[in-house]
Amino acid sequence: MASNGGGPWGPGNNNSPRGSGSGGRPEIPDFEEWLKRSQKSFKKAFPGGGKGAGGIKGLLGILIVALLFWASTGFYRVSEKEQAIILRFGAVVKTVKESGLHYHLPSPIEEHLIQAVSEKRSFQVGMQTSPFTRTREEQVFMLTGDENILDVNVTVHWFIKDLGQYLFRVLAPEMTVRVAAESAVREVIAQTLMESALTKGKQEIAARIHQVLQRIADEYQIGIEIDKVNLVKVEAPPTVIDAFRDVQSARADKERRINEARGYRDSVVPVARGEAEKIIQQAKAYRQSVEARALGDAQRFLSILQQYRAAPDVTRKRMYLETIEQVLGNAQKVMMSGNAGATQVYQTEKVLVFQLDEHKRTIEKPGLNWKIPFIQRVVRYDRRLQGDTLLPLEVTAGDQKKIIIDLYARYLIKDPLRFFRTATRPEIFRERLTSFAKSAMQEVLGRYPLANLLSQDRSIIMEQIQEKVRLESEKYGVEVRDVRIVRADLPKANSDAVYRRMRSDRERIAKMLRATGDEEARKIQ
Repeated sequence: MASNGGGPWGPGNNNSPRGSGSGGRPEIPDFEEWLKRSQKSFKKAFPGGGKGAGGIKGLLGILIVALLFWASTGFYRVSEKEQAIILRFGAVVKTVKESGLHYHLPSPIEEHLIQAVSEKRSFQVGMQTSPFTRTREEQVFMLTGDENILDVNVTVHWFIKDLGQYLFRVLAPEMTVRVAAESAVREVIAQTLMESALTKGKQEIAARIHQVLQRIADEYQIGIEIDKVNLVKVEAPPTVIDAFRDVQSARADKERRINEARGYRDSVVPVARGEAEKIIQQAKAYRQSVEARALGDAQRFLSILQQYRAAPDVTRKRMYLETIEQVLGNAQKVMMSGNAGATQVYQTEKVLVFQLDEHKRTIEKPGLNWKIPFIQRVVRYDRRLQGDTLLPLEVTAGDQKKIIIDLYARYLIKDPLRFFRTATRPEIFRERLTSFAKSAMQEVLGRYPLANLLSQDRSIIMEQIQEKVRLESEKYGVEVRDVRIVRADLPKANSDAVYRRMRSDRERIAKMLRATGDEEARKIQ
């Protein structure tokens, strides 16, 4: 059969229904000619011209091919490090953990979500990740238990252990892990003395951060496992780092002075002992010569042989000393027309159905549901655990010391109808949450001195703040699961005072170390 090079529009290189005539001017084809050519093409594709059994068979063939193509969209592949979640009309029906080629009912009946679960993921706490919202000091400097400030950097390694929880329990799980990690790091550092954090306590700090972060992840049901926490850097802030390095230099100077004194002692004493031995030997030789002459004289004069003797022992001793110091969460969004007859409720949603602004029902079970088009409308709320970082607030502790606090709240919308009637939109609730969280924080922290916040009492303080926020949030149909202090820092003026004190302490320690080294060196010499 000859090929029709230009399709129903005749030969040519232009695929548009508007061909190109001579001179490049558009030319509109004759409709009757187009109809004839279309009929001719149809007859070639389906012998019999679409009439009788031949035409029906052709249409059935097209239908079968279309159905086969639609059915083939259900195939999907899972690799070695991946798992898949199968959704049927938005509801989870199974989790596929085996690798290879799999099949589910074609879209839009069933869909699949694939995630790499055994892949190790990591992020850092104590790095400046957002220069536009927080300064470097706010992100990397942390307050210790003795009210000093350290520059801390931690790397957290983690992986997904429960894909269902990871995708559907928490909104933005990766961001949730990051904020929880910062809270855990600051909590542990706040309960650690500066000297311990700078020297021998680093492994213990990493282990405690691991423990606290895993506990938070399990409470939130994020579906992750913390694999390892590495304490990359713990050092003094750049403002006072030179004073801290001077202390290390002073320790080295002390050891150097002591070693120099010992070296001088070890070099002078053997020389002195050698000189003493030389004098002794010379004296002995002189004595022997005198005695020999005396004996000779006696032989000559008395002819009698006298006995000769000589004897002292010399003992040498050496002392050696050695010293060694070992200083170490994507939220998937699916939008559907609010006027459609079929309403698909996803695993992550709770849906309110309204008819002419009157609430008719609440849908909490995921899957396919029906509503009256154009008369009924739906309002969707996220059913997952949600979180908000509340703006920094400067509060006064019970001992009148100023401190800047960041709070991180985790909550669930338990009663979507009450939430709709009291707040309507999530952003309105966030504003109100910020308001009464700040009020609760000021009230609770005002009863404790700053030292309590930098100790084991930090957990008790957070529980009291959480209880007050929980009671206020219940009025909005919201269940507060956690309120956590992320950052507890001093205001800039107070931080500058702390830096001056830290520098003064380091200078005093350096001076004392050098003086001790000089004194011990004098004793050795």
